Amino acid sequence: MTVSRVLNHHPYVTETTAARVHRAIAKLNYSPNDVARALRGSKVKTIGLIVPFLNDPFYGNLAQSINAVASSHGYSLLIATSDECPQKELAEVQIMMRRSIEGLIVAPAAGGRSKLASCSFGEIPLVIMDRLLRGAQFPSVAVENRAGSALGVRHLIEAHGHNNIAFVNVRGGVYTLGNRYEGYKKAMRDAGLSPGPQFECPTREAMFSLLQELLRGAGRPTAIFAAHGPAISKLMHVLAKLGASVPEDIAIMGFDDSDMFDLIQPPLSVVRQPVGQLGRTSAEMLVSLLKAEKRTKASAITPTILPVELVLRQSCGCPPEITKGQE
Repeated sequence: MTVSRVLNHHPYVTETTAARVHRAIAKLNYSPNDVARALRGSKVKTIGLIVPFLNDPFYGNLAQSINAVASSHGYSLLIATSDECPQKELAEVQIMMRRSIEGLIVAPAAGGRSKLASCSFGEIPLVIMDRLLRGAQFPSVAVENRAGSALGVRHLIEAHGHNNIAFVNVRGGVYTLGNRYEGYKKAMRDAGLSPGPQFECPTREAMFSLLQELLRGAGRPTAIFAAHGPAISKLMHVLAKLGASVPEDIAIMGFDDSDMFDLIQPPLSVVRQPVGQLGRTSAEMLVSLLKAEKRTKASAITPTILPVELVLRQSCGCPPEITKGQE
């Protein structure tokens, strides 16, 4: 009990006793048990993060950025995945709340099926990240998905003259990918062109079958817009397997960037989203809520939307001299 009082700065501990306890702590290399402290009602300075997957580099990089901010403010980070399942997402939220987390950041499960909007969080602040949650009044951070994809598609049309552009992704029902498809359709219609369907290819085999069909058809596309990193990876792998030449046979533009995309041949043109900034902004927003003396529930919260940028390399048809200095 004396050690606990010293560590919690109890007013009735004498300086002599405190000094003896601190000498013993240093000698024994003692550290307090966070679980026991939580059971006694003490704060353990932990925040939670729930994302759909961790095998997608996008979410791994987000977690890294969030952890850096959390650590700088003295918080540890507890991470879980929902696997795009709303029931599992809710279960992970409940587990984290039982572990006495102080705040939570969530990229909601796909398909608008997340149960977070109807969940009671009590005094625990929540920040929604990457995918906005309709009907929920939580602070949110996302990127310019619709405007960003329109920017990339517009470049294919205006700079390279493409008028038949296909749109591919890996999975449907995802807020971000749906918005990117809307941006694609807007850019096509603004140019007087007919947008194509949203092709979903969850596996390399599905992507292989799709490209075989698209590339040998009479109305074959001259360019493809890949909606996110997993679609880009599958697309480039299959094109190489088919022996298609990029951009001569077909031009490519993707949404999202990777350190590898400027190393493949040809280097890949992309709409780059600020992944690090997205994670840092979400974490700083949560820390601000945690530090606020009084938390009020707002009737309307405007999401924070971060800008994207067009990074031109050679896969869209731009020559190397245009792309220099863009990294």
